[in-house]
Amino acid sequence: MDRALWQRNLKAVERDVAAGQWHLARQKEIIVELARLGADTTVARYFFAQFQSMQALHIAHRNRLRKELAKRYGTG
Repeated sequence: MDRALWQRNLKAVERDVAAGQWHLARQKEIIVELARLGADTTVARYFFAQFQSMQALHIAHRNRLRKELAKRYGTG
C-alpha cells in the first residue's frame, strides 16, 4: 500500500470517528429527552452502548493507522 492510500484510509477513519462523536452526542440527547418525558430509555441506552463500542473500534483503528504511517513515512 502506498503512502497516498494509507493517508486516504486515515482520513476515512477520522471521518468515522467524527461521525461517531456526533452519534454519541445525539444518542445522549435522545436518552435525556426520553427520560424527561418519563419514557423507557432501555433501547436508547442499548444503542448508546453499541455506539460506544463502535467508536472505540474506530479510535483504535485510527490510532493503528497513525502509528503505521509514522513508522513508514515519519508522519501521521
